[in-house]
Amino acid sequence: LDHLKEIDFSNVDMSEVKNAVSLFEKCTNLKRVSLNAKVPAQPTNLTQAFSCCYTLESVTLGNFDTSQVEYFTSFFYDCYNLQSFEFNKVDISSAKYMGNMFQECYRLRVADLSSWKSDSVMDISSMFSLCSSLTKVILPEQGIHIGKVDSAYGSSATFYKCTSLTSIENLNRLDTSQVEYMDGMFYGCKNLTALDLSSFDTSNVKK
Repeated sequence: LDHLKEIDFSNVDMSEVKNAVSLFEKCTNLKRVSLNAKVPAQPTNLTQAFSCCYTLESVTLGNFDTSQVEYFTSFFYDCYNLQSFEFNKVDISSAKYMGNMFQECYRLRVADLSSWKSDSVMDISSMFSLCSSLTKVILPEQGIHIGKVDSAYGSSATFYKCTSLTSIENLNRLDTSQVEYMDGMFYGCKNLTALDLSSFDTSNVKK
């Protein structure tokens, strides 16, 4: 599928799709995807679904149902050109693993997660790592519902080398009470001039 540039599922019945691991991985010339299917999918695993889609610019979810997805790990990993994504249409109510979700999305500028709600997330490590154009992140307004981060995973390198990042909203609503690993969480965020971590519970942090 090296030469595939655009995908439209508008006439496709995706109702039987449960495992979407590596669905479009390494479709290196893919630019646009519309997942608005005739009959929507309801997958449980989207690990590396778009990983290494180097030229991907935009994804339209439409009626694609993410309410049962537990794994978003490396969802857009190495999507260097991703600029547009409908964050407000993502239902993360079942999500547990979100590590590396947007890692190395170099052209992504704003990540508005304000509408996200979950109390089961365990891994947000390297979630925005190396997103060098990212200027603003809005964490969920229902911040505690982003979940208690499991000690086996944690929040290591969540914003690692987000060199253009100037603002993180709702950071005070992130529940860190079970986190053991926070190393490198804000490492290299050279334009982040103000950071209030007074609300962070670091009682279990080891590193």
